[in-house]
Amino acid sequence: MSPFLPRRRTHDRGGWALLVGCFLPVIRRFHLISDFNGNYGEMLADVAADLLHDSDPRLSLGKIFRRVSPHTSSRIWLAFAPRGERPQLVFAGGLSLNLADLQQPSYSASLSELAARPPGASPLSFEEAPADPVLQLLAQAGVRTLVNYTLSSGARLVGSLVFASHATSGFTPGEMKFHQALADEIAIAFGRDLLQEELARKDLQLLATATELQRAQAELEQIALVASHDLREPVRHLSIYAELLDRSLQPNLDREAAQYLRFLLTSAKRVELLVADLLAYTGIRHDEPSPRPVDPEIVAARVCWRLRELIQQSGAQIRLKPLPALYMGEDDLALFLENLIESCLRRSSPDVTPLICIYSEGTS
Repeated sequence: MSPFLPRRRTHDRGGWALLVGCFLPVIRRFHLISDFNGNYGEMLADVAADLLHDSDPRLSLGKIFRRVSPHTSSRIWLAFAPRGERPQLVFAGGLSLNLADLQQPSYSASLSELAARPPGASPLSFEEAPADPVLQLLAQAGVRTLVNYTLSSGARLVGSLVFASHATSGFTPGEMKFHQALADEIAIAFGRDLLQEELARKDLQLLATATELQRAQAELEQIALVASHDLREPVRHLSIYAELLDRSLQPNLDREAAQYLRFLLTSAKRVELLVADLLAYTGIRHDEPSPRPVDPEIVAARVCWRLRELIQQSGAQIRLKPLPALYMGEDDLALFLENLIESCLRRSSPDVTPLICIYSEGTS
Protein backbone atom coordinates (compact mmCIF):
# COMPACT_ATOMS: atom_id res chain seq x y z
CA MET A 1 0.00 0.00 0.00
CA SER A 2 1.24 3.47 -0.90
CA PRO A 3 2.16 5.61 2.13
CA PHE A 4 0.21 8.50 0.58
CA LEU A 5 -3.11 6.60 0.50
CA PRO A 6 -5.43 6.65 3.52
CA ARG A 7 -5.42 3.49 5.56
CA ARG A 8 -7.15 2.16 8.62
CA ARG A 9 -5.92 3.32 11.99
CA THR A 10 -4.71 0.32 13.98
CA HIS A 11 -2.82 2.19 16.67
CA ASP A 12 -3.30 1.24 20.30
CA ARG A 13 -4.82 4.29 21.98
CA GLY A 14 -3.55 3.13 25.37
CA GLY A 15 0.01 2.88 24.05
CA TRP A 16 -0.21 6.34 22.47
CA ALA A 17 -1.57 7.81 25.69
CA LEU A 18 1.29 6.32 27.67
CA LEU A 19 3.84 7.59 25.18
CA VAL A 20 2.37 11.09 25.15
CA GLY A 21 2.11 11.04 28.95
CA CYS A 22 5.81 10.28 29.21
CA PHE A 23 6.87 13.08 26.88
CA LEU A 24 4.43 15.80 27.97
CA PRO A 25 6.29 16.60 31.23
CA VAL A 26 9.55 16.92 29.31
CA ILE A 27 8.00 19.15 26.66
CA ARG A 28 6.31 21.23 29.35
CA ARG A 29 9.61 21.52 31.24
CA PHE A 30 11.45 23.07 28.29
CA HIS A 31 8.49 25.33 27.63
CA LEU A 32 8.43 26.59 31.23
CA ILE A 33 12.19 27.11 31.39
CA SER A 34 12.10 29.07 28.15
CA ASP A 35 9.41 31.38 29.63
CA PHE A 36 11.84 32.68 32.27
CA ASN A 37 14.74 34.99 31.61
CA GLY A 38 17.73 35.78 33.76
CA ASN A 39 17.95 34.47 37.31
CA TYR A 40 14.65 32.56 37.37
CA GLY A 41 15.49 30.70 34.18
CA GLU A 42 18.96 29.73 35.41
CA MET A 43 17.61 28.54 38.77
CA LEU A 44 14.90 26.47 37.12
CA ALA A 45 17.46 24.84 34.82
CA ASP A 46 19.70 24.05 37.81
CA VAL A 47 16.74 22.61 39.72
CA ALA A 48 15.86 20.37 36.77
CA ALA A 49 19.47 19.14 36.58
CA ASP A 50 19.63 18.41 40.32
CA LEU A 51 16.38 16.47 40.30
CA LEU A 52 17.45 14.51 37.24
CA HIS A 53 20.79 13.42 38.66
CA ASP A 54 19.87 12.77 42.30
CA SER A 55 18.58 9.29 43.07
CA ASP A 56 16.10 10.52 45.72
CA PRO A 57 14.31 13.80 44.85
CA ARG A 58 13.34 14.33 48.50
CA LEU A 59 17.02 14.63 49.39
CA SER A 60 17.43 17.26 46.67
CA LEU A 61 14.84 19.59 48.18
CA GLY A 62 17.26 21.00 50.78
CA LYS A 63 19.79 21.95 48.12
CA ILE A 64 17.07 23.45 45.92
CA PHE A 65 15.65 25.41 48.86
CA ARG A 66 19.04 26.92 49.68
CA ARG A 67 19.56 27.90 46.06
CA VAL A 68 16.10 29.37 45.35
CA SER A 69 14.89 30.83 48.66
CA PRO A 70 17.33 33.81 48.83
CA HIS A 71 16.10 35.04 45.42
CA THR A 72 12.35 34.89 46.16
CA SER A 73 10.07 35.94 49.01
CA SER A 74 9.28 32.28 49.84
CA ARG A 75 11.22 31.77 53.07
CA ILE A 76 9.58 28.54 54.24
CA TRP A 77 8.85 25.42 52.21
CA LEU A 78 6.81 22.35 53.13
CA ALA A 79 6.76 19.34 50.79
CA PHE A 80 4.37 16.40 51.11
CA ALA A 81 4.35 12.98 49.45
CA PRO A 82 1.60 10.32 49.61
CA ARG A 83 2.37 7.59 52.11
CA GLY A 84 -0.57 5.33 52.88
CA GLU A 85 -3.89 7.02 53.65
CA ARG A 86 -2.43 10.43 54.60
CA PRO A 87 0.15 12.67 52.96
CA GLN A 88 3.47 12.63 54.77
CA LEU A 89 5.70 15.64 55.33
CA VAL A 90 9.00 14.84 53.61
CA PHE A 91 10.72 18.24 53.71
CA ALA A 92 10.53 21.38 55.85
CA GLY A 93 12.83 24.28 55.02
CA GLY A 94 13.24 27.59 56.84
CA LEU A 95 11.77 26.49 60.19
CA SER A 96 13.52 26.17 63.53
CA LEU A 97 11.89 22.76 64.06
CA ASN A 98 13.39 19.84 62.21
CA LEU A 99 11.45 17.31 60.15
CA ALA A 100 11.17 14.76 62.97
CA ASP A 101 9.56 17.34 65.28
CA LEU A 102 6.95 18.25 62.69
CA GLN A 103 6.11 14.58 62.12
CA GLN A 104 4.78 14.21 65.65
CA PRO A 105 1.15 12.99 65.99
CA SER A 106 0.02 16.38 67.32
CA TYR A 107 0.69 17.96 63.93
CA SER A 108 -0.52 15.04 61.77
CA ALA A 109 -4.13 16.10 61.16
CA SER A 110 -3.22 19.75 60.64
CA LEU A 111 -0.48 18.89 58.13
CA SER A 112 -2.90 16.63 56.23
CA GLU A 113 -5.42 19.48 55.94
CA LEU A 114 -2.69 21.84 54.77
CA ALA A 115 -1.46 19.38 52.16
CA ALA A 116 -5.01 18.71 50.94
CA ARG A 117 -5.82 22.32 50.10
CA PRO A 118 -7.29 22.35 46.59
CA PRO A 119 -5.11 23.58 43.73
CA GLY A 120 -5.78 27.17 42.75
CA ALA A 121 -6.99 28.12 46.23
CA SER A 122 -6.28 31.69 47.18
CA PRO A 123 -3.22 32.26 49.39
CA LEU A 124 -3.79 32.16 53.13
CA SER A 125 -3.17 35.45 54.97
CA PHE A 126 -2.47 35.52 58.70
CA GLU A 127 -4.44 38.58 59.74
CA GLU A 128 -5.46 36.98 63.04
CA ALA A 129 -3.86 34.34 65.23
CA PRO A 130 -4.86 30.99 63.69
CA ALA A 131 -6.25 28.15 65.81
CA ASP A 132 -4.59 25.42 63.73
CA PRO A 133 -1.39 24.17 65.44
CA VAL A 134 0.68 24.11 62.23
CA LEU A 135 -0.57 27.53 61.17
CA GLN A 136 0.23 28.81 64.66
CA LEU A 137 3.76 27.46 64.26
CA LEU A 138 4.11 29.20 60.90
CA ALA A 139 2.71 32.45 62.29
CA GLN A 140 5.25 32.33 65.12
CA ALA A 141 7.96 31.91 62.48
CA GLY A 142 6.87 35.19 60.89
CA VAL A 143 4.76 33.78 58.04
CA ARG A 144 2.09 36.11 56.76
CA THR A 145 1.10 34.41 53.48
CA LEU A 146 1.27 30.86 52.17
CA VAL A 147 0.15 29.17 48.99
CA ASN A 148 -0.28 25.49 48.15
CA TYR A 149 0.63 23.78 44.85
CA THR A 150 -0.54 20.28 43.96
CA LEU A 151 2.14 17.99 42.54
CA SER A 152 0.74 15.86 39.73
CA SER A 153 2.48 13.45 37.38
CA GLY A 154 0.09 12.82 34.52
CA ALA A 155 -3.26 12.08 36.14
CA ARG A 156 -1.68 10.91 39.37
CA LEU A 157 -1.32 12.94 42.56
CA VAL A 158 2.26 12.59 43.83
CA GLY A 159 2.32 15.24 46.56
CA SER A 160 1.93 18.92 47.35
CA LEU A 161 4.26 21.86 47.92
CA VAL A 162 3.63 24.83 50.22
CA PHE A 163 5.47 28.16 49.87
CA ALA A 164 5.29 30.63 52.78
CA SER A 165 6.29 34.30 52.78
CA HIS A 166 7.00 36.85 55.52
CA ALA A 167 5.53 39.61 53.33
CA THR A 168 1.96 40.62 54.04
CA SER A 169 1.48 41.52 50.40
CA GLY A 170 2.13 37.91 49.40
CA PHE A 171 3.83 36.78 46.22
CA THR A 172 4.26 38.70 42.97
CA PRO A 173 2.74 37.28 39.76
CA GLY A 174 6.26 36.43 38.59
CA GLU A 175 6.95 34.47 41.78
CA MET A 176 3.64 32.66 41.50
CA LYS A 177 4.51 31.61 37.96
CA PHE A 178 8.00 30.54 39.04
CA HIS A 179 6.57 28.58 41.97
CA GLN A 180 4.24 26.73 39.59
CA ALA A 181 7.15 25.85 37.29
CA LEU A 182 9.19 24.73 40.30
CA ALA A 183 6.30 22.59 41.54
CA ASP A 184 6.01 20.99 38.10
CA GLU A 185 9.71 20.09 38.16
CA ILE A 186 9.43 18.53 41.60
CA ALA A 187 6.25 16.69 40.55
CA ILE A 188 8.10 15.07 37.64
CA ALA A 189 10.85 13.89 40.01
CA PHE A 190 8.36 12.63 42.62
CA GLY A 191 6.43 10.74 39.94
CA ARG A 192 9.59 9.14 38.63
CA ASP A 193 10.60 8.14 42.16
CA LEU A 194 7.20 6.57 42.87
CA LEU A 195 7.35 4.68 39.58
CA GLN A 196 10.76 3.26 40.49
CA GLU A 197 9.45 2.20 43.90
CA GLU A 198 6.47 0.48 42.29
CA LEU A 199 8.71 -1.31 39.79
CA ALA A 200 11.00 -2.47 42.60
CA ARG A 201 7.97 -3.71 44.54
CA LYS A 202 6.66 -5.54 41.46
CA ASP A 203 10.08 -7.13 40.97
CA LEU A 204 10.01 -8.43 44.53
CA GLN A 205 6.50 -9.78 44.02
CA LEU A 206 7.53 -11.51 40.80
CA LEU A 207 10.58 -12.97 42.52
CA ALA A 208 8.43 -14.28 45.38
CA THR A 209 5.93 -15.74 42.90
CA ALA A 210 8.72 -17.40 40.90
CA THR A 211 10.18 -18.87 44.09
CA GLU A 212 6.78 -20.21 45.13
CA LEU A 213 6.25 -21.73 41.67
CA GLN A 214 9.65 -23.41 41.81
CA ARG A 215 8.83 -24.83 45.23
CA ALA A 216 5.44 -26.10 44.03
CA GLN A 217 7.03 -27.60 40.92
CA ALA A 218 9.66 -29.38 43.01
CA GLU A 219 6.93 -30.80 45.27
CA LEU A 220 4.91 -32.01 42.27
CA GLU A 221 7.97 -33.64 40.74
CA GLN A 222 8.73 -35.36 44.04
CA ILE A 223 5.15 -36.61 44.24
CA ALA A 224 5.36 -37.89 40.66
CA LEU A 225 8.66 -39.62 41.43
CA VAL A 226 7.30 -41.35 44.54
CA ALA A 227 4.02 -42.24 42.84
CA SER A 228 5.76 -43.74 39.83
CA HIS A 229 7.94 -45.93 42.06
CA ASP A 230 4.97 -47.02 44.17
CA LEU A 231 2.77 -47.77 41.14
CA ARG A 232 5.38 -49.71 39.23
CA GLU A 233 5.25 -52.83 41.41
CA PRO A 234 1.44 -53.41 41.37
CA VAL A 235 1.24 -52.56 37.68
CA ARG A 236 4.02 -55.06 36.98
CA HIS A 237 2.13 -57.71 38.93
CA LEU A 238 -1.03 -56.95 36.98
CA SER A 239 0.80 -57.39 33.69
CA ILE A 240 2.61 -60.57 34.79
CA TYR A 241 -0.46 -62.36 36.09
CA ALA A 242 -2.43 -61.33 33.03
CA GLU A 243 0.25 -62.99 30.87
CA LEU A 244 0.21 -66.08 33.08
CA LEU A 245 -3.55 -66.29 32.71
CA ASP A 246 -3.21 -65.96 28.97
CA ARG A 247 -0.64 -68.75 28.81
CA SER A 248 -2.52 -71.19 31.04
CA LEU A 249 -6.10 -70.51 30.00
CA GLN A 250 -5.80 -69.58 26.33
CA PRO A 251 -6.62 -73.05 24.93
CA ASN A 252 -9.79 -73.33 27.07
CA LEU A 253 -11.25 -69.84 26.58
CA ASP A 254 -14.15 -69.02 24.31
CA ARG A 255 -13.99 -66.07 21.95
CA GLU A 256 -15.61 -63.57 24.35
CA ALA A 257 -13.39 -64.55 27.30
CA ALA A 258 -10.31 -64.42 25.08
CA GLN A 259 -11.28 -60.91 23.96
CA TYR A 260 -11.69 -59.81 27.60
CA LEU A 261 -8.26 -61.19 28.39
CA ARG A 262 -6.72 -59.35 25.43
CA PHE A 263 -8.32 -56.11 26.68
CA LEU A 264 -6.84 -56.79 30.12
CA LEU A 265 -3.38 -57.43 28.66
CA THR A 266 -3.51 -54.33 26.45
CA SER A 267 -4.64 -52.08 29.30
CA ALA A 268 -1.99 -53.49 31.62
CA LYS A 269 0.70 -52.82 29.03
CA ARG A 270 -0.53 -49.27 28.49
CA VAL A 271 -0.53 -48.52 32.22
CA GLU A 272 2.92 -50.04 32.53
CA LEU A 273 4.22 -47.84 29.71
CA LEU A 274 2.65 -44.75 31.28
CA VAL A 275 4.27 -45.48 34.63
CA ALA A 276 7.59 -46.16 32.91
CA ASP A 277 7.37 -42.86 31.05
CA LEU A 278 6.53 -41.02 34.28
CA LEU A 279 9.46 -42.68 36.02
CA ALA A 280 11.77 -41.80 33.14
CA TYR A 281 10.59 -38.17 33.22
CA THR A 282 11.08 -37.82 36.97
CA GLY A 283 14.42 -39.56 36.63
CA ILE A 284 15.55 -36.94 34.14
CA ARG A 285 14.29 -34.12 36.35
CA HIS A 286 16.05 -35.61 39.39
CA ASP A 287 19.19 -36.73 37.62
CA GLU A 288 22.32 -37.02 39.71
CA PRO A 289 24.71 -34.10 39.30
CA SER A 290 27.57 -36.34 38.10
CA PRO A 291 28.36 -40.09 37.78
CA ARG A 292 30.25 -41.77 40.63
CA PRO A 293 31.71 -45.23 41.31
CA VAL A 294 28.93 -47.77 41.96
CA ASP A 295 29.14 -51.34 43.28
CA PRO A 296 27.08 -53.43 40.81
CA GLU A 297 26.67 -56.32 43.25
CA ILE A 298 24.88 -54.14 45.79
CA VAL A 299 22.65 -52.65 43.11
CA ALA A 300 21.86 -56.10 41.66
CA ALA A 301 20.94 -57.44 45.11
CA ARG A 302 18.57 -54.55 45.62
CA VAL A 303 16.97 -55.17 42.21
CA CYS A 304 16.50 -58.85 43.00
CA TRP A 305 14.79 -57.93 46.26
CA ARG A 306 12.35 -55.71 44.39
CA LEU A 307 11.64 -58.51 41.89
CA ARG A 308 11.50 -61.26 44.54
CA GLU A 309 7.82 -62.14 43.92
CA LEU A 310 8.37 -62.48 40.18
CA ILE A 311 11.50 -64.55 40.78
CA GLN A 312 9.71 -66.87 43.25
CA GLN A 313 6.75 -67.23 40.91
CA SER A 314 8.94 -68.39 38.03
CA GLY A 315 11.34 -70.42 40.22
CA ALA A 316 14.28 -68.69 38.57
CA GLN A 317 17.84 -68.85 39.82
CA ILE A 318 19.96 -65.72 39.66
CA ARG A 319 23.72 -65.97 40.09
CA LEU A 320 25.88 -62.93 40.68
CA LYS A 321 29.58 -63.26 39.96
CA PRO A 322 32.17 -60.69 41.15
CA LEU A 323 31.64 -57.47 39.24
CA PRO A 324 33.99 -54.49 38.95
CA ALA A 325 32.96 -51.03 40.12
CA LEU A 326 31.23 -49.01 37.43
CA TYR A 327 31.45 -45.26 36.97
CA MET A 328 27.83 -44.35 36.26
CA GLY A 329 24.57 -43.31 37.86
CA GLU A 330 23.26 -45.79 40.43
CA ASP A 331 19.63 -45.36 39.38
CA ASP A 332 20.56 -45.90 35.73
CA LEU A 333 22.30 -49.20 36.56
CA ALA A 334 19.36 -50.35 38.71
CA LEU A 335 16.89 -49.59 35.92
CA PHE A 336 19.07 -51.46 33.40
CA LEU A 337 19.38 -54.60 35.58
CA GLU A 338 15.68 -54.53 36.48
CA ASN A 339 14.60 -54.37 32.83
CA LEU A 340 17.12 -57.09 31.91
CA ILE A 341 16.02 -59.56 34.61
CA GLU A 342 12.32 -58.85 34.08
CA SER A 343 12.61 -59.35 30.32
CA CYS A 344 14.40 -62.66 30.75
CA LEU A 345 11.77 -63.95 33.17
CA ARG A 346 8.87 -62.96 30.96
CA ARG A 347 10.33 -64.49 27.82
CA SER A 348 11.23 -67.81 29.40
CA SER A 349 9.25 -70.95 28.64
CA PRO A 350 6.78 -72.00 31.37
CA ASP A 351 8.19 -75.56 31.52
CA VAL A 352 11.81 -74.44 31.91
CA THR A 353 13.37 -73.11 35.14
CA PRO A 354 15.11 -69.82 34.23
CA LEU A 355 18.79 -69.42 35.11
CA ILE A 356 20.16 -65.89 34.93
CA CYS A 357 23.88 -65.22 35.40
CA ILE A 358 25.20 -61.72 35.80
CA TYR A 359 28.95 -61.47 35.27
CA SER A 360 31.58 -59.42 33.43
CA GLU A 361 34.28 -60.29 30.91
CA GLY A 362 37.49 -58.42 30.34
CA THR A 363 38.20 -57.06 26.88
CA SER A 364 41.33 -55.87 25.22
